[in-house]
Amino acid sequence: MDVTTNRRRLQGIVFSTLSAASFGIAPIFARIAYNDGLNTTTAMFLRFAISGTIMAVLFQWQGGRWPQGRNLLVLLLMGGVCYLGQSFCYFSALHYASAGLVALLLYLYPAIVTVILALITRSRLGPVRTAALVAALAGTALTVSGSLQGSLLGVVLGTAAALIYSTYIVLGDRMLGGESVLGSTTVILLTAA
Repeated sequence: MDVTTNRRRLQGIVFSTLSAASFGIAPIFARIAYNDGLNTTTAMFLRFAISGTIMAVLFQWQGGRWPQGRNLLVLLLMGGVCYLGQSFCYFSALHYASAGLVALLLYLYPAIVTVILALITRSRLGPVRTAALVAALAGTALTVSGSLQGSLLGVVLGTAAALIYSTYIVLGDRMLGGESVLGSTTVILLTAA
């Protein structure tokens, strides 16, 4: 591998780690916001409006080209339906279930995405992928052991968040090849606001 490839790989690892950490601490900030009197809808609007505005400024500053045509429509669907729906279900679930349970349910999405893609491509999972799915699910369960409390509504909302997020990932993967990541993210965030 050349230096550019190594740099890109390292950037991907750093950004993925930051993303996972941000998802992990989001429930903490949500609980603080709820305790201070903010409701789910207002918290989500502020989250998406502020982050979308920052991203739009960065995108414009870099001279990015905004998505157009079919890709723009897919991004509007991803932001306005999928990401907004996933976030609403996820943050609403925190009112009815422990953060650990809600996180566990959301992190079912890799397994769900794997199954959806296997169904779409009509390919068998095979023993290696099946073992990887089982190991991933077991690892997720171990990370939140003991804090799995919540009502049925919390479980339904948390599971819905995972299903919607899985749809979001599959849509992006299957329909947005070659689109600017910064432009796509900006459109999704602004649409979700």
